[in-house]
Amino acid sequence: MEDFESALGRSTPNPKFIPGGLSFDAIIKNETPVPCSLNDFMDYLVYVQHQAEDLQFYLWYINYIPRWKALSARQKALSPAWEPGKAIKGPKFRLVPHLNNQKRNEKLAKVLSILKETDVEEKPDEAETAWKCPPIKTSFSPDDDFARPGTPPPQKTVEPPKPDWFTVQPFRNEYCGVVKHYIVGTSPRALRLSDKDREWCLTAAPHTTHPSALLPAFLAVEENLRTNLHPAFIRWIRSNANPVSMYFLRTLGVLSVLIGLGLDAILILSRTNRFIRIACVIFWWPGLAVFIAACKSLCLLLHLRDVRELRPWEMFPADKDAEAAVKDVYSPSPQALSASDKEMEAGGPSFVGTHSRKNTGDSTKSDAGPDPLRKPSMRTFGPKNDYSDMRWYHLYSKRSVWSKILDRTTPVQNPTLRKMQDRTILFSVMWGGLVAAALVVASVLVPPMGMIKM
Repeated sequence: MEDFESALGRSTPNPKFIPGGLSFDAIIKNETPVPCSLNDFMDYLVYVQHQAEDLQFYLWYINYIPRWKALSARQKALSPAWEPGKAIKGPKFRLVPHLNNQKRNEKLAKVLSILKETDVEEKPDEAETAWKCPPIKTSFSPDDDFARPGTPPPQKTVEPPKPDWFTVQPFRNEYCGVVKHYIVGTSPRALRLSDKDREWCLTAAPHTTHPSALLPAFLAVEENLRTNLHPAFIRWIRSNANPVSMYFLRTLGVLSVLIGLGLDAILILSRTNRFIRIACVIFWWPGLAVFIAACKSLCLLLHLRDVRELRPWEMFPADKDAEAAVKDVYSPSPQALSASDKEMEAGGPSFVGTHSRKNTGDSTKSDAGPDPLRKPSMRTFGPKNDYSDMRWYHLYSKRSVWSKILDRTTPVQNPTLRKMQDRTILFSVMWGGLVAAALVVASVLVPPMGMIKM
């Protein structure tokens, strides 16, 4: 697994604004406290970005690799690695004709080679993998006398039974379910893949359950998660208030600056001492600091209290009865599931057990609803990632604007996130102070007009 992770470029540095404690790998391993946990990342993709299927497929694939490696050599031999040349019909092409990015081509080739090396580490015994029938006599010599009593008549040629390769392949039913959920373009959880990536997977999946069959889809999903969705998630969780509160704070900051400018204009038009105009900084500095922080999606007051507003889906308990009634019509038939597949269907993919849950305990104790690790969005097989019928969506949409501004709060539990917010607030206060100082200097340099008697 370490070789597989190195081939995917796990050591790729994060963007400069993302600290190491909030890296993509740390979130995927669920090593980050709320509100930066794996559950929070999934909620963001479901409710904000509407691309949760990328993470759902990614989690299934990284869990599938070690399960595949744990198979016996005999089982692996039933599903050999998919050769890239088979993905597209026609004359010979280069290794990956459908990927234009050279870096991704190299990554795909490296991962394929590692997967193949894994398959040949343990050579299967020929006696185990050969599907053979005992030899049956199909020809007879002229000396055979069938007229003598007790001599059986000549037998017809009998071919040995051919094994059903499709059904004996390991994880076949689960594999078909994943293809039906994520690869088929008309499925509710269809991934956003290029036509040639989708063609590769749909061509390879019926022939083998080897991880290489869905590798192009995985690489496309991983690239989107690492370069787009994860940085966007970090920017989003940096906010400690909802959008309505942010609009209110920006308006409040602008009004404060305008009041200061109005007061300064009155003082300039009067005969008062010009140094009295320095008092206008009382409106300028806080107003500018609040406005700049709000533009960065941070509320200065909430930050000083070390709290954040709850997200809309965290405010209302989930409707357990409605969730229990959810039935996935795309799920594979339970009768055809193996023991491991049945476990997969019942409790979600086994990555639930591999990720640490110590950082999600607080979220399960709050009024956020049932255990997030058991919710449908954290399961490989499930319905469309739609929240329009969820209880919290209808309740929150009925709330007044003022109640949204005064949403309930909860403490910020992630120290790394707190440090990010500290830097943003410090930046806002410093720039607000510099601009306010510039306004004060400009105001003091203007001589009194004496047009208003005070």
